[in-house]
Amino acid sequence: MCDYDWPGNIRELINLVERLVVTNQTGTVEALDMPEELLDLNPPNTSDTGLPLRKVLENAERSAIRAALIAHKTTRLAAKALGVSQATVVQKMKRWEQSD
Repeated sequence: MCDYDWPGNIRELINLVERLVVTNQTGTVEALDMPEELLDLNPPNTSDTGLPLRKVLENAERSAIRAALIAHKTTRLAAKALGVSQATVVQKMKRWEQSD
């Protein structure tokens, strides 16, 4: 949510929160409850055009790990949801911090 541009400003945020509260049946808002444009689930591939395969895969891993962390809140639960070890998630996040 922090990376979203919020073109509608605070009104858009208020409307989103109201819609999530009204439509949510479980009592807990999950990442998949968010609108697609907010999660950027299907970003256009133009940003990856011309990148080496290694970089494209790294970008995909970052997106998947970020979404899992938003949905599950902890690295342990995110790793379980992704089917990898917690150590793998933590190592990748540390490597990304060093390269940024």
